[in-house]
Amino acid sequence: MTTNYGWVFSVAMLLAGTVLMGFDNAFARLSGYVLVVGMVVMTYLRLRASEDEVLRAANAAAMTVGAPVGLGLAFVSLFVARFVPAVSDYINALTVHSSEALGAGAAGFGIGILFTCFTVVASAVIVWVGWWMAMRA
Repeated sequence: MTTNYGWVFSVAMLLAGTVLMGFDNAFARLSGYVLVVGMVVMTYLRLRASEDEVLRAANAAAMTVGAPVGLGLAFVSLFVARFVPAVSDYINALTVHSSEALGAGAAGFGIGILFTCFTVVASAVIVWVGWWMAMRA
C-alpha cells in the first residue's frame, strides 16, 4: 500500500496562501492569491486525473519532460542574469521598487523563486499541450 502525500502538500500550500493574503505587502498578497488559485486548480485536476488514464499519462509526460526543461531554463537564466549587464540592471530595478517591507536581497530572492516556478510550470504546460496535440493527430 502506497501513501499519497500530495493532499498534505495541497493543504499546506492553501494555508500558506491564506496567511500570505493577510499581509500588507502587495507582493505577499499577490503570492498568496497565486498559491490559493493554483492549488485549487491543481486539486481539481488531481480529482479529474484520478478517473482518467489518458489524462494521467499527459500529466506524467508534462512532469517528466516539461518540468526538468523549465528548471534547466531557470538555471541558464541565472547565468544570463549574472553576466548580461542589462538583465542585471533590470532585476536590480525590480528589487528596489518591490521591496516595501523586505530588503532588496529578499525581494530578489523572491523574484528568483517566482521566476523559477513560472518557467517550470510554463514548460510543463507547453509539453502537456504538445502531448495532447500529438495524441489527437
